[in-house]
Amino acid sequence: MKIKTPKFRGVILTAFIVIVSMALIVLGFLNLKNCDNTFGGIFIALTVAILTISVTLSCYIIWKLVKDADDADNYKARVNDYEQIITELRAQRHDFQNHLAVISTLLQMGAYDNAMQYMSNMLSDVNSLFNVGTLKKPEIAAVLISKIDEAHKKGIDVELDITASLEDVQASAVDIVRILSNLMDNAIYELSHQPSPHKKLFVSIKENELYAIFAVINNIPVIPSDIRERIWQKGFTTKGHNGEGLGLYVIKKLVDKNGGRILFNSDEQNGTVFQIMLPLSQNI
Repeated sequence: MKIKTPKFRGVILTAFIVIVSMALIVLGFLNLKNCDNTFGGIFIALTVAILTISVTLSCYIIWKLVKDADDADNYKARVNDYEQIITELRAQRHDFQNHLAVISTLLQMGAYDNAMQYMSNMLSDVNSLFNVGTLKKPEIAAVLISKIDEAHKKGIDVELDITASLEDVQASAVDIVRILSNLMDNAIYELSHQPSPHKKLFVSIKENELYAIFAVINNIPVIPSDIRERIWQKGFTTKGHNGEGLGLYVIKKLVDKNGGRILFNSDEQNGTVFQIMLPLSQNI
């Protein structure tokens, strides 16, 4: 889909205002020699007025151009998010048809316990989609669906607990997407590189009176205590040549920018827990 913006027209209009203003000023100076001092004072006042108006209009037009460009980019991103959701739903529909075929075959074979276990696993995926549907920001729903699919492909069980709509969160959807993407990417990477067959990713999005609260938890591995203070540093990574060391650094910058808080813990009992708290709009 092509997004049209008035960029070209704005540039032409800005140039026209500047050219007309300069032409008036030049003409005035050419005739200034034949005028008395009174007219000279009036001319200077008019010149200042014309320059002020032209600069103001030019600044306004440039501001509009930047705003229109941002709106167009946001619209493109939103269209891409909707397309991603639709694509994922189509894929889920195709998968469900295959699931039903498997369940039907298991029942015909008399493998009732296997059929029940299979249905239980399938319903877990369905519940994930329903959980995501609670969100009022499609950009965030889209990134969750994408990351859940990525985790499943890598043999990671995903559990969602979403009770918030995020309608009143102060942070932009773009910032929240970047925060969640980086947190989930880190968790999926660490889980996918563990030999254990029991790999679980837990994501929750809730709200209280003050904050929208995002939690991303991977049950393994535990982050060593000697590097926990360094994980927020720019360039620090545990991924070797596969990492740039920017993920958690970017997260901290975005959380600080939005007046939020980060809670972090990593132990054998609870796994590695990252909790992000972002203020709701009415509390800013």
